[in-house]
Amino acid sequence: MIKKTAATRRMPARMHWALGAALALTLALAAMPAAQAQNQGFQKAGPGGAAAGGASPEMQALVGEYREVVQELARIRKKAMQANPELTEQQQAFQKMVQSEMVEAGFDAEARGPKLNQLAQQLKSEDLSEAKRTEITQEIQQNRMAFAKARQQALSQPEVQETASELQTAVVAAMKEQNGKTEQLLARLETIKSDLQSQMPQNTPG
Repeated sequence: MIKKTAATRRMPARMHWALGAALALTLALAAMPAAQAQNQGFQKAGPGGAAAGGASPEMQALVGEYREVVQELARIRKKAMQANPELTEQQQAFQKMVQSEMVEAGFDAEARGPKLNQLAQQLKSEDLSEAKRTEITQEIQQNRMAFAKARQQALSQPEVQETASELQTAVVAAMKEQNGKTEQLLARLETIKSDLQSQMPQNTPG
């Protein structure tokens, strides 16, 4: 079980949940809105100032601010982890728990790692035939899908979810002690995420 720091114990239960959820968004899915925006055609403005793909200046500003807030939170988190070595140990223990559950689900990341690295290196070769390149790409994609499936199964286990929640709560509490702007930054991140999603074009039937 994750040890509770003094700061963690002082936080109300509802605050635990809210900040824990925001931290999960910040650290696990930090690039998601920006990546979604780019996939939708939101690129940087061209020489004439018009945004490629129809992105508005407001959208581009939100994406830029999102990244800045994520980077600031990452810096705070790094300092908080350095100031609380026990959190690093708890994080490592959690990672091992997830890896173990993934092995149980049929995906051994450590065993497959060297092979996947080798495949990735082969893709960099200019002498690779298109047929071989396609074969390697498909194998890598299959492994990514297997990884995602095993990870999802691992994270769905009640014990893993409980440990993750406790770790998130402890890390957020340490971040708040490290920097008083943490809660404000997390709240701003949620607002930006909502604004980004509301401005993304919706697929309509053609």
